[in-house]
Amino acid sequence: MDASVFEPFLLSEKRNVRWAAATIVAMKGDVSVVADHLHTETDNTVLVSMIEMIGTVGGSVEEIVMFLNHDSGIVREAATQSIRRAGREDLLLPLLLVRDEKVNERAKRFISGADREDKKATGS
Repeated sequence: MDASVFEPFLLSEKRNVRWAAATIVAMKGDVSVVADHLHTETDNTVLVSMIEMIGTVGGSVEEIVMFLNHDSGIVREAATQSIRRAGREDLLLPLLLVRDEKVNERAKRFISGADREDKKATGS
């Protein structure tokens, strides 16, 4: 399947179309094309989906690092999870420099893997 025919839909005005195009292009085409559109996406739902696709498919997670300081908590969480899924916890180190104790603690837990242990213990 040639997923490049779906690439123009990444610029659609309709967020559902952008979401579907990002999913198809990331899974069946060139994930770097999706990464190129991260910086222009304005809808957090589509942005989260794009970040998750990049992390799942194995795209350049370095592109995701800038979203660790995003205004939306759900976008920050998606970026963190994608970076971890890619095995690049080292990219989470900048979170330790943020002047927010909650962010620092969360970063320490993510880097150490303590949150994974908590989820196992609670069955989540």
